[in-house]
Amino acid sequence: MLVNGLIYYLWVVRDVNTGFVPFFMITEARSGLDVIVLVNNMRRIKIKILDKELDDYYIHDGLPAYNYFSLLKVKHEHVRFGKRNVVEQVFRSVKHRLSVMDFHFPWNSSKTSLKAWFGSFLLIFNLTLSVYKR
Repeated sequence: MLVNGLIYYLWVVRDVNTGFVPFFMITEARSGLDVIVLVNNMRRIKIKILDKELDDYYIHDGLPAYNYFSLLKVKHEHVRFGKRNVVEQVFRSVKHRLSVMDFHFPWNSSKTSLKAWFGSFLLIFNLTLSVYKR
C-alpha cells in the first residue's frame, strides 16, 4: 500500500481452523529479515484460540523470502489456492474497507497510524468472527 510516496506491506498471520488473526505487522519491505521478525514475534507470544495453542505451521505464497522458514526450521507450505484463500479473505476485507475512504486514508497517513488502524480493524474482524462462530 502506498502512503505518502512510501510502500508498506501488511503481513497477516491467520489461524486456518478458526479464522482468527492473532498477529499482523507492517513493514517497508518483504524480505527474509521480515520473515525472521514475524516468526520470532509469533514464538515470543503464546497464542491460544478457543483453548488451543496455535501450531508453528505457515501457509504462504511464492515469495522467495519465505525460504527463510526452512532456515528457522519452521513447518511451512507454498500454496497457490485453497487453504491460502483464508489469508486472502483478510486482504479482500481490508481492500473493501479502504476503498470507501477515497484518498484520505491510508494515503495521507503515517506508519504509526497504519498500525493503529489495522489493529482496530483486525480486532473488530476477530470479534465479528467470534460472534458468528457461536
